Amino acid sequence: MKPFPLLFPRPGVLGALALSVTWLSAQEATRVDPPQPGTPPPAGSPTAPPPANAPAEPGFALPVSIPGQGGQELEDLRKRADGGDAAAALQVGNRLLASGNADQASGYYQKAAQANQVEAQEKLALLLLSSDNPAFWPNGHSWLDKAVQAGSVVAMEKQALILLNGSNGRERSVEQALQLLNQARQLPGARETFFVLGNLAAQGVGMPRDGAIALAHFQEGAQRGSLPCLIALHKLYREGSIVPKDQTKAEQLGQQASDQGDAEAAYQMAIYFETFKDPANPDWKEAGRWLKLASDRGSGGASTRLATYELNGKSGKPNPEEAVRLYRLAAQQGDAEACFQISGLYREGTALPQDAVASAGWCRLAAERGLALAQNEYGIMLVGGVGLTRNPAEAAQWFQRAAQRKVPAALFNLAALYENGLGLPANSAEAFRLYEAAAKENHAGAQSRLAALLEKGAVTGAPDPVGAAYWAERSARNDPKGADLAKRLHDALNEDQQGELKRRLAAVGGRPAGG
Repeated sequence: MKPFPLLFPRPGVLGALALSVTWLSAQEATRVDPPQPGTPPPAGSPTAPPPANAPAEPGFALPVSIPGQGGQELEDLRKRADGGDAAAALQVGNRLLASGNADQASGYYQKAAQANQVEAQEKLALLLLSSDNPAFWPNGHSWLDKAVQAGSVVAMEKQALILLNGSNGRERSVEQALQLLNQARQLPGARETFFVLGNLAAQGVGMPRDGAIALAHFQEGAQRGSLPCLIALHKLYREGSIVPKDQTKAEQLGQQASDQGDAEAAYQMAIYFETFKDPANPDWKEAGRWLKLASDRGSGGASTRLATYELNGKSGKPNPEEAVRLYRLAAQQGDAEACFQISGLYREGTALPQDAVASAGWCRLAAERGLALAQNEYGIMLVGGVGLTRNPAEAAQWFQRAAQRKVPAALFNLAALYENGLGLPANSAEAFRLYEAAAKENHAGAQSRLAALLEKGAVTGAPDPVGAAYWAERSARNDPKGADLAKRLHDALNEDQQGELKRRLAAVGGRPAGG
């Protein structure tokens, strides 16, 4: 299920509402080595699986002790928690979670949740639902439902997002999500509710598309202290998508958000000076200053963007060494794009020694962190055996992951594997379907291959000269090397077929190569 698209995405807020955990160190490093393939993520990381001994019901195993968590105060809290003090159990859970020990924290949250501590129910539910193991989701939903029934705004917001996305094993239901959001907005603690409602109104999801209503929701959320709403207002005024452009107001809103110490707000101010304040004259120096601030606050995306400044000389003289340092810092901060960029530097031998093995390792890390372009690129490396052992079957798995995100090149590559029976059982029908999907995404190679298949009728059973000429013409528009094929197929059509081709091309704008 494609996630509910937010016009103003807010990393880290909507994925686990109000559950703030620092999973990765933001300290600078001179080198970050990618993990070897198959290496499990560190315990306590958001991608790490639950402990192997954790039962599916009713929750994680309770820890007997708290290793490495010295201090008499904490030990006293633990003893009180083990003695049935729900408030103490909640405090122990919070401390463990803040230190990155999510698996142990869940045990204490469970103790407090069973004693009807609503905050513990919220946090236990979020931990269980963030697991990659679906066996933990039903229990997570059970605790989330209890927190919703107890009037928890956080639980209502989280459940609404699950329903909007159709995630964690629940069917998508915009209607139920709206009911929860409208219930939450009436409660004193509602903040991010207005951010989601603003996005729904701006896109016309579950309600008529109405910019004025979206603006009202964002304004209400900002007044209640929602940083995502404040940043959304900054974007609205700088872009003029719903309200008239007002760069002065946009700058004031962005500054107000950044003054709260927020990394994303600082990053958006960098984009403002780079693109919006004076589009004809980007202020690279000021944008770089804001990116540095966002990077210092832990934004991997800001560190990556700042690295491109250093690499391309936007901050002055090109500084490849500083660019590499920033890319490595961004990788440590969890940014997939930075890992992909490091892979490219190793592949091309620019700013880093040419090293196919290192390039493959960094590309895999970017792919594992969910970057679709890296998933496709890593698949290509596996097919060719570049920097690693050739493995077309594994390549197919990475192409499939990227194809689910509609990456045209991944659709094309997966189609080629099906057509040639490489790493997958040969399946000409599936190959044709994927080529067509890539062609509709304007991939020239897929359009050319589709034209060849339609000309021969290799999959459909009968030649389709008009369809072949149509896709050949579309390919030629994207790649001049296809012009000869497009002309040959056009000239082979009779008068009626040429008229049909002209009509089909007119629908996408343009004239055939031969007419």
